Amino acid sequence: MTRIALYARVSTDDQDIVSQAVTLRRYAADKGATVVADGDSDLFVDEGFSGKNLDRPAFQRLMDAVRRGEVDEVVVFKVDRLSRSIIDFLSTVRELAEYGASVTSVTQPFTNATPEGRLMMNMLMSFGEFEREMIADRTARAAKIRKADGLTFGPAPYGFINKDGKLAPDPATWCNVVALANGARGIKGLHPSTAWKVRKRIRASKDGTYYGHPLVAVHDDDANRCGL
Repeated sequence: MTRIALYARVSTDDQDIVSQAVTLRRYAADKGATVVADGDSDLFVDEGFSGKNLDRPAFQRLMDAVRRGEVDEVVVFKVDRLSRSIIDFLSTVRELAEYGASVTSVTQPFTNATPEGRLMMNMLMSFGEFEREMIADRTARAAKIRKADGLTFGPAPYGFINKDGKLAPDPATWCNVVALANGARGIKGLHPSTAWKVRKRIRASKDGTYYGHPLVAVHDDDANRCGL
């Protein structure tokens, strides 16, 4: 019996993980396959993670299962759920093939199990990456102009609010950022993916700041609310 791993990803709160999950589970049931579990879940799910790189917790757990020889087929809602980068996508497909696994998109008639399927997948990913790069280029140019004017661009990162076009610590969430910087492992009401991104940004900082702001309490009640 084929052993399949179901992978779902959404990059924003506006995207729907439920429709992906329903479609993936239906595919598994129709095929009568054995579903490889991710802990207590029958899906490998990355919520709040971009597809522009492979630095995603559930995706890495999925690939670890592939490397252990536990997966015959990786199933996704659309190929861009696996990756939006043609380079990352192709390297993932190659690694899957090395371990005898294939990838299937349930909403697109493509699978890398056949030469025709691999050709169509590569063409689809190429167009998808071209579109992403065009959007990124326009966004970067707009951000450069706003930065030159001393203004922020896009939604504020967690822990901040946009104030007069500039980032300012958010009274409601800033203390959580400081708590994470001080080693807090879990914060009530804060999604694990958000905490992971905050820690990653802090670790990447070379000057011990978070988006240029010192990691210290700045509001009168920060210390009491977050135990700083």
